[in-house]
Amino acid sequence: MMGTIGADVVQKVYRVVISTETEEQYQARLEAQRKRQADLMKLGPASGPGQKSEPVRRQVAKVGRNDPCPCGSGKKYKKCHGLTDDLHP
Repeated sequence: MMGTIGADVVQKVYRVVISTETEEQYQARLEAQRKRQADLMKLGPASGPGQKSEPVRRQVAKVGRNDPCPCGSGKKYKKCHGLTDDLHP
């Protein structure tokens, strides 16, 4: 038990971070971070203001798991390239 307490104390001592930042600097940095996050939330994912994002369209036809593999091996897709192919998740 004493060993566990000692290890816990040592762990906490090594994780201490000493900061020279004043309370005003901390509050200013926190407010700037909140403003950036609010601005990002207003823009939405990968779009500018007032723009709608387009849906992602597949470039190639989807291959079913139980369909024959398009490589011509004669195996099912899931047993052939379905294990490693990133094009058809």
